Amino acid sequence: MGSLRIALIICLAVSAMAVEFTVAEVVVSGVVFCDRCKDGRMGFFDYPHSGVKVALACAGEDGQVSVLKERSTNRLGHYWMSLPGNPDMRHCWTQVVKMPHGSRCGGSASSATRLNLNFRLFNLDMYTAGPLLTQPTKAMAFCRVSAAQTPSPTASPTPPAIALPPTPFIQQSACTYQNWTMPENKCNWRVVRPDTKVAMAFGLPAAWKYGADLNLWEALHGRGDVYKTLLREGTAALLNSFGSAQFEYNTLTVLGRMTWALEGPEKEALMQALRFRRANSGPGNVTNSKSLEELGDVRLAVSSKSDVRKKDQRYHFTMRPKEENESNDGRSSFSPTFAQPGSMANPFPPFLSLTRLIFLFLLSLFPISINGAHSTAKFEFKEATIEKIRSAFDRQELTSRQLVEYYLDAIDKLNPRLRAVIEVNPEALALADKADEERRQRGRAGSTLHGIPVLLKDSIGTKDSLNTTAGSLALVGSAVRRDAGVARRLRRSGAIILGKASMSEWYGVRSRFAPQGWNARVGQPMNPYVATASPYGSSTGSAIGVAANMVAVSLGTETHGSIICPADKNSVVGIKPTVGLTSRAGVVPLSPRQDTIGPICRTVADAVYVLEEIVGYDARDKEATEEAAKFIPVGGYRQFLRNDGLRGKRLGIVPQPFFNFSDQPSVAKIFEDHLHTMRRHGAILVDNLEISNISTIRNWSKSGESTALLYEFRQNLNSYLKGLKSSSVRSLADVIAFNERHPIQEKMKEYGQDVFLASESSGGLAEEVKVAVKTMEELSKNGFEKLMKHNKLDALVTPSNSASNVLAIGGYPAISVPAGYYGKEGVPIGICFGGLRGSEPTLIEIAYSYEQATKIREPPKIQV
Repeated sequence: MGSLRIALIICLAVSAMAVEFTVAEVVVSGVVFCDRCKDGRMGFFDYPHSGVKVALACAGEDGQVSVLKERSTNRLGHYWMSLPGNPDMRHCWTQVVKMPHGSRCGGSASSATRLNLNFRLFNLDMYTAGPLLTQPTKAMAFCRVSAAQTPSPTASPTPPAIALPPTPFIQQSACTYQNWTMPENKCNWRVVRPDTKVAMAFGLPAAWKYGADLNLWEALHGRGDVYKTLLREGTAALLNSFGSAQFEYNTLTVLGRMTWALEGPEKEALMQALRFRRANSGPGNVTNSKSLEELGDVRLAVSSKSDVRKKDQRYHFTMRPKEENESNDGRSSFSPTFAQPGSMANPFPPFLSLTRLIFLFLLSLFPISINGAHSTAKFEFKEATIEKIRSAFDRQELTSRQLVEYYLDAIDKLNPRLRAVIEVNPEALALADKADEERRQRGRAGSTLHGIPVLLKDSIGTKDSLNTTAGSLALVGSAVRRDAGVARRLRRSGAIILGKASMSEWYGVRSRFAPQGWNARVGQPMNPYVATASPYGSSTGSAIGVAANMVAVSLGTETHGSIICPADKNSVVGIKPTVGLTSRAGVVPLSPRQDTIGPICRTVADAVYVLEEIVGYDARDKEATEEAAKFIPVGGYRQFLRNDGLRGKRLGIVPQPFFNFSDQPSVAKIFEDHLHTMRRHGAILVDNLEISNISTIRNWSKSGESTALLYEFRQNLNSYLKGLKSSSVRSLADVIAFNERHPIQEKMKEYGQDVFLASESSGGLAEEVKVAVKTMEELSKNGFEKLMKHNKLDALVTPSNSASNVLAIGGYPAISVPAGYYGKEGVPIGICFGGLRGSEPTLIEIAYSYEQATKIREPPKIQV
């Protein structure tokens, strides 16, 4: 039966649309007619207008209008446009932009018409635009209506009423939507129940519009826009049709009118809501302008308080008013209005109306039942990007609750093996419901991360029920005074903090012998690609969680390779920002001279979206964020997501020691191919370069980095622990003592705490530390900075995480992007683009262009 249903729908869709198109994500079609009588509506004498150029335009969030495509009409006046991908079509319209030369109907053209989502099938979204009208200079002599007259709108055809057998129901003939929520009014529920899904009651068109989460009880409380109002009144009408044979509409008529209204323009939806409202009010009641105001917060221009049944044409919507300084020619002159008085209510030409009506009416006879909040049959959770998630939110195909539930299920299934998540936020589902409600009230998502789950490294403080422990049992039960700076920014953006990611305990500075990623709270995390390969650290769980699709995006921290390394080994994107670009306030510190917080995601675009939300000045990290704020570009970072970002970029190649693959020919081949790809996309590779004193820079002891970090960690950790609201440990000495008291849980016999002990005894190294810091500054200035400036490089390209020392001691930014998989098992490896302080815009251009040119990342195949 399921196969037959799908086959029937496909056949009906193809025959009803009568449009041939190539495979595409979005198809927009419509027709242009010559309005020979200049009456603003289609008549008997009007004919299809060929050769007319039609533009598809969209308005962005900033109000700027861009033309996506132009197409001329064929001999039947028809046009269609296909768009790849999944563009946002909510604020798009079509309009005539050019008449054919010598046309007798080229005097003027009608206003732009908005798009209506006709249906979604597999990967195709079919949109139709209302008919566009061109007009001659003068109306034809045989026309009855002059151009000065305002005609009555053409009534939209409605499905035929099929009467049900009379049933002697002992009930009121009609109940308003308020009465259906009050049992004392004798409005008894029959056939359906309050928890029946709207999608099941009204069929596919309602599922596409409202999703499958909404039930009839919730539908009766809808307010705020035209379609919520339509659903509320339509639900009441449906219940009345079940409840009384005396009701004005029978059940099939209600279903047919709902389908027609959902697929038509907003005006038709409003007018059908009014008709339902009148019927639901009972015989003899009149729906006037006061009733209209009661329908909900619908923005209307009402020219009279008379009965809307008599003056439907006086209600119109305005999409964007035309500015006084806008010209009447060119693309910038788009100021579309739709459903104006006298315009056609039916968005299809007459010869398609009946076919379309039959198609939609038959669809309504196949009600669907989908478990969950909204229909997610089409949404692919695996590898979902922020852009796809937001698009699904806007189309009501997905809710934050569903997204959170999916990731919680993934954590339940995968975390016992991968150990990427230390703990889950018990408030996550409540936060998701809050985000969904905010979107329902606004009609769309807020900021880029609104309603999207984020996993935070366990060293990033959150003032909620989550612990912040840096992977140590010593801090379990401690409480921070406030959110970390980056956590606060994420909350303001509407992101949902899903939980805390596992990490190398105390950033791996407790012991030289503990494996990468290990911590006492969850044990040893596993690389999701190759179980025997290291997942690296210290932001281990942040990278694994994203790679294994246990969360949408995550945050990590880096002092020395802690974002770049795990991103490299888990085939994800990691951005290490310039030190100070993101606030370190409220994050367990290691060295403020080198500490930075950055995103770890599956794509460069997602990482950039997260970066935009977390950068900026923070009074609690005043000196660093104030200094780095000058690097934040006006307009944000997403403007640098350019496909041609490699073109003209000078990329430095330092063969020794970074590209020495004598014992790994497969890795050498990977990077040889990628360098060739960069050349093909316009990059200028400056090869055979050297960094002065590179051997010293790569040696922790000789560069002075180890001396400085040991001293800085003790000083800064003690200050952090003393500032906690509550904690059983207040100093590094307390943590050392805790470990000694819990040797089994902290695996003291296996790993010890030699680095902790060295750090605790570093109190007398203040002078040595000053020398070490000065040494690193000189090494950076005469090494990496000299290389970049002397050769006028945009970035240094290195394989894997081999340049982490260079980038760490100078506080330089870098982006790691998946580069491939090597060996029989397919161990992931990344490519790193590093630059001078504040060079994030350039690095984003390079990394994004490289990613789009290669698209090498593949999700791991995890055996649960």
